[in-house]
Amino acid sequence: MAVLSWGKPLIEITPLGVNDEITNWIVLPIPKQDTSQLNTEAGNKTNATEEGGGLVDTRSDKSNYSFQFQLFAKKGYAKPIADMDGVVLTNYAVRLTPEDATAEGFIIEKASVSVLETWTAADGKLWQYTFDGLVPANGAILKPYKREVLAVTPAVLSFGNAEDSTGQAITATATGTLTATSDQPWATVTVAGNVATVTVAANTGAARMANITLTADGKTAVVPVTQAAA
Repeated sequence: MAVLSWGKPLIEITPLGVNDEITNWIVLPIPKQDTSQLNTEAGNKTNATEEGGGLVDTRSDKSNYSFQFQLFAKKGYAKPIADMDGVVLTNYAVRLTPEDATAEGFIIEKASVSVLETWTAADGKLWQYTFDGLVPANGAILKPYKREVLAVTPAVLSFGNAEDSTGQAITATATGTLTATSDQPWATVTVAGNVATVTVAANTGAARMANITLTADGKTAVVPVTQAAA
C-alpha cells in the first residue's frame, strides 16, 4: 500500500447534464507516462499599504485549476470526447483516483474541455486534453475525492487473440445489485448475480486493452482486460 498518491492514475470523465447533473462515469485509457498533471494558478493578490510602504491588509482571489493529460491514439480506439478543431461544446466533470485507490485523489465537478492533437515519430498521434475548472453549483472548484473500492476477484483479465465466447468471470463481494460496463466494443460483459462474465471478439491487429467497470453498494472497481496481438 502506497504512502503517496503517485503512480498510474485512474481518470474518469462524464458529460454534464442539463442542470450540470453528473451521471455515468467513463473510464479513460491509461495516459502517456508523466503527462497527467494538475496545474494551479494562484489568484491575484491585492495589498493595502500605508504611506511609507507598511502593509495594512492583503486580499487574495481564488486560485484557478486545470487538469491535463495525453492519450495515445491507439488503433481501434475512438476519441473519448468529441470536438470540432479542438473545441468541446459540452462541459465535463473529471475525477482522478491514484494507483493506490486508498490514497486521496481529486474531482473537478465542472470543467471546460479542449483537446490538442499532435503527432511525432516517437509517439505517433496523441490527444492532449485540458480540463479548466469552472465554478460549480456548490462548493469549491477542486475537491478531494477518495474512491470506495468494490472488492472483486480477479483484479485483471488476460485473453489470447482468438474469440472467446465462453468468457472469464469476475466475482464481486456485494449485497446490492451488481452492474458492469465495458469501454470497448470488442469486450462484452454480462452480469448474473454477483458475477460478471467478460467475452471478447477475435483480435486481428495489435495488442489491445479494455476496462470493465463494476458497481454495487455505492462502490466501484475497474478491471483491466488485455488481449494479445494477432
